[in-house]
Amino acid sequence: MNFQPSPLQALILWRLLTSEGRAYLTDIRPKPKRRDREALLEAKFIEEQWRRKPQGSRAIYVQLTDRAWAWAGEHMDAKLSHRSPAAGPILQSFLARLQPILQSRHITLAEIFSSTQAPPPSEDSEQQLREAYFHLSGGERNIRVRLAQLRQQLGAIPRPRLDELLLKLQREGKLVLSPLDDSREILPEDQKAALSVAGFKRHLVYMQK
Repeated sequence: MNFQPSPLQALILWRLLTSEGRAYLTDIRPKPKRRDREALLEAKFIEEQWRRKPQGSRAIYVQLTDRAWAWAGEHMDAKLSHRSPAAGPILQSFLARLQPILQSRHITLAEIFSSTQAPPPSEDSEQQLREAYFHLSGGERNIRVRLAQLRQQLGAIPRPRLDELLLKLQREGKLVLSPLDDSREILPEDQKAALSVAGFKRHLVYMQK
């Protein structure tokens, strides 16, 4: 079944998404009409069950399914209803969720909404990175170099582009990004320069090739 939610149904889905995919029916705004609930249930985008609320009364509890999460991830450009006053609070909740993620990954709103996309890392950028690394390592491979020092040397390369280059070279096996295991060694500049990989901070670079 190739189900495509209506603009109002899509807005309801986003309301649930911003509350970790679940909410009591009475708390959902815009309030789902019966036909919208039935359509989402039939498409297996939501599940419902009766639960007892903290106050003691029983109410319908709505949860998104994996299918709904997958649809949302692939249809972030889906048309949403602009008639419902609930759209504003949903947007505010979405932005509040997005902010700490952007901050932790050092992504600015300008990078997302700018009309020009940053070009991918070039061979010239890679050469600059190698020259900076070997300058700091005394010309040796597999010597730990602080990422903070590299960033200082490569200040002309925008941080998002440098991060992308570092991750690309790690995937290719040309370098390794490592954490500082001894917390006593981590300086404020190390914290600021760290690159998050799989949820863990990396402070050091080891050039392999």
